[in-house]
Amino acid sequence: MSRTLPLIALSLLVACGQDPSVRPLRPDSPPEEVGSTKSGKADGFDWGNGCEAGSGTFSQRIDRNKIVGVGTIPAGMVNVSISLRCGEDVDVQLYAADGTALVQWPDGRLNGPGEQRLDYQGVTIIYSGYNGIDGELGHESIRVKGKTASELTMKAYGYAAGDATVDYSWDAADDCEEGGSGEFVQAIQKDAVVDVGVIPAGISNVEIELESAVDIDIQLFDGNTIVVGWPNGLLNGADEATLEHAGVKVTYSGYNGDGTGTGNEFIRIDGTLTRPLMMKVFGYESGQATVRYRWGKKDEAPITAEVIFAPMERHETKVIALITAAEHSLDIAMYNLSDYKVIDALKRAVARGVAVRFIFHKAQADAKAPEGSRSSKLEDAGVDVRFVTKSKIMHHKFMIVDGPRGGADGTLLLDRATTGTLVTGSGNWAGGLHDENTLFLSGVAELTMLYQAEFNELWSNSHDFVWKEFAYEAAVVVDPALIPDDPHTAALFTTANFRTNIYFTYQSGSTAVVEQIVAELMQAERSITIASGHMRLPQIYEALVQLKTDKPDLDIRVYVDGQEFTRGVYGDYYAYPLHQAGIPVRFKYYAYRWDYTYAPQMHNKTFVIDGERLITGSYNLSYNAETKSFENMVVLSGAAFQPLIDEYEADFTRLWNTDEEGDKLATLTQSITNASLIPLVFSPMALTHPQVVALKELIEENCPAADRDSPEFDSDYKANPSRHKVCPRAE
Repeated sequence: MSRTLPLIALSLLVACGQDPSVRPLRPDSPPEEVGSTKSGKADGFDWGNGCEAGSGTFSQRIDRNKIVGVGTIPAGMVNVSISLRCGEDVDVQLYAADGTALVQWPDGRLNGPGEQRLDYQGVTIIYSGYNGIDGELGHESIRVKGKTASELTMKAYGYAAGDATVDYSWDAADDCEEGGSGEFVQAIQKDAVVDVGVIPAGISNVEIELESAVDIDIQLFDGNTIVVGWPNGLLNGADEATLEHAGVKVTYSGYNGDGTGTGNEFIRIDGTLTRPLMMKVFGYESGQATVRYRWGKKDEAPITAEVIFAPMERHETKVIALITAAEHSLDIAMYNLSDYKVIDALKRAVARGVAVRFIFHKAQADAKAPEGSRSSKLEDAGVDVRFVTKSKIMHHKFMIVDGPRGGADGTLLLDRATTGTLVTGSGNWAGGLHDENTLFLSGVAELTMLYQAEFNELWSNSHDFVWKEFAYEAAVVVDPALIPDDPHTAALFTTANFRTNIYFTYQSGSTAVVEQIVAELMQAERSITIASGHMRLPQIYEALVQLKTDKPDLDIRVYVDGQEFTRGVYGDYYAYPLHQAGIPVRFKYYAYRWDYTYAPQMHNKTFVIDGERLITGSYNLSYNAETKSFENMVVLSGAAFQPLIDEYEADFTRLWNTDEEGDKLATLTQSITNASLIPLVFSPMALTHPQVVALKELIEENCPAADRDSPEFDSDYKANPSRHKVCPRAE
């Protein structure tokens, strides 16, 4: 018989095998949650160390009309499969870390009777449905395909009381590394060197302590190189010291010991070893030493993601703070720099020993007349300036602070991929009133490595700005195998369109960046917002029109700079065709005739997809950016970046609604109609295409000298617009 009465009216337990076509009703008040099972061997899931595949089973008591905690699925788990089987009808539930109901009847994102799927934070969640597996009520499953980005919590609701069997399994994570520890006793001989053991390549973060009642000295060898050892080691002093070697950081206690005795010394190795190291010990006396060691992946530095939106806030202030805090290195690729405070900060960084490399687009032109140029001022400050091929535009605006650039021995400093800071975005270090964004990321190893690879490639194929003498430091080639693969981060570079040589030859037909952007756009289900200075790529236009056709309910909004306005179809300007296609387009409009000398441009280059995926960087939506410029874009998603993505969405809304009440437009219209001097440059507004057309026609009516189609047209208005910010009213 079908279930038609509220559970609170039932006096009998509901057995399996009843008609599943009608969902039982919930009690009027929210069901009580009777407990939350924590993961662990005694209760709930036991995930082991998470590095190896595994499985398990346990029994879970289910109470009638109650929600019981089953356990948690930690972040970093891969391909988790959970089956819950009960002799009575139960429903499994799954919640995100923020409390979002992912699987739950009736309010979860998955809540149906049959199998359903949900893409969430880089994983696919597959739910059997509340009718159960093969129609067996009380036998439900949840599968999580992919690697979890954040903790998930599983619960169960009982339509009847009973005991459930929970079976679960998971796969090994490719990038997971086990840790461990150990201890043994080593015999020490007087005036002799004895082998302690080999520290193999591939393990990370090694700590070794030797404790002995007799005076001993630790030694560490990399082949024939003495890394630690008195008197000829790279580290050979009495006190604690650190150096970078072979991509790791080695710290030695010093031969005076750790402060508790000359027989108590230690070595710490931070980072992942790329080749084996041999540890030995020298005895000034005979005796024994206890060797204690441990290794393993440390807790990664937390991801920090911050954005500054200009002109409300100056991103140069944050940039200067990062330069001031730099300890080791700065690698900078910058289209334009005119902020003297940034140059002063770089000078101070060099003075305290920070190694600074600067790829500067303007150095191309400065090389023709170097004296007094910005490039020469940078080199006077101790910054090594170079530029890439003259036939391309170096349009990047990024900096890597204390990153993995490479040590003096030609190896990358891999541990700094996580601890370093990446700065990128659309903003030059030049002040101004442009709408632009600068992104600050740390703890994001994949992106830091990818941008380091980009910088090193440009540096290796750059030209010297000849002003000061600098010893050329060759850049380390970044092996792609060393770059982590994070499903929530990616980077796009137009260098993929060029054959790498000193001239960076464009490969005809290659459009690597726009292809990836289009692929991201085509996955949109709910919304797309685009804030861009330009809209001149047919691939973007065609993708948006196709999406509008295939998914008419998709919310697409495009905000572009006023220079993209045309009254009709014109060349490769696609803002008007998008408007024709019914896609909402607004223009940041601030002048009758655009001119860079006074334009507070819409200088962002940003996409937000479904409110959950961000693409941003230096890449203008133009053929020139794709084929003649060095550009970058980051792609971010997942829980760690969601607050950041929300900020970008909020900023788009702010821009989209500029002069939402129309007060500026009304005041401008009145001035054009009545004032003796008609404004041709004015406060920015977000205007639709029809609004811009009406505004331009009103200006032309009252100032025919500015209208090139008028018999009264004065060509100087077009040739020198900066001279004509107002127009005397025609008599």
